[in-house]
Amino acid sequence: MKKIISLIGSRAEKSNTARLAELVVGKLREANPSEGIENELLFPEQWGLKPCISCNNCFLRGFCVLDENDGMKQLKEKLVAADVVIMGSPVFATHVSGDTKHLIDRLSMWLHTMPLIGKYGIVLSTTSNNNGDAVTDYLGRMMEEMGLQIVLRLNAFVHKGEPMINDLPGLNALITEPVGILSNALFKGNRPPISATLAAYYAHKSRQISKIKKLAAQYPHFFTGECRLWEEQGYMPYSTIQELLYSRQ
Repeated sequence: MKKIISLIGSRAEKSNTARLAELVVGKLREANPSEGIENELLFPEQWGLKPCISCNNCFLRGFCVLDENDGMKQLKEKLVAADVVIMGSPVFATHVSGDTKHLIDRLSMWLHTMPLIGKYGIVLSTTSNNNGDAVTDYLGRMMEEMGLQIVLRLNAFVHKGEPMINDLPGLNALITEPVGILSNALFKGNRPPISATLAAYYAHKSRQISKIKKLAAQYPHFFTGECRLWEEQGYMPYSTIQELLYSRQ
């Protein structure tokens, strides 16, 4: 059974972003009729997250003091257990929704420790008529910095633009190839090439963590949470993400 977690940053009763996520998952199921695929749609009301309080405990000690007091601990566990993470947001004021930004702020430590390496990501946005690409670009960057390998970035329009949310043939044409790549990765073990941006970010963080480790040896009160988590995740021996993934085969 392959697990998909779909984080939908919309509170709309009939969310276009959720429809888009379900369309992509439906296409994946259609391409793999004999395989088990579980998709859990999670909306902001279910996240139940408190705002970041800027205490820096995540950097100092490697954990968030709020995780035990709201839904973040359970949400992180779901993300770590997933094979695929979908992150989708409607366009609000030319950017992601406030709920989506709130979620990313609480996951900001993951932008430094990349705990989702080895998993695949899908980026979705929906918009009335503009700025969808800005949202997918931002979400794609955030997801890559958490370690996800992006296989699809897709924006759909509600009122004016292409593809329209109701244009199923047009959407299917854009989804088919990425779904094929994801199918081969999930069910045949054929991982697609790592993107240059993901490889470069991992290499940058690897060098940075090595410097932090040296500084921490000299200054006991230095920010060491990142370094500890990097070690616990088993990343320390590998200077490239390709070496890390190869070691897991």
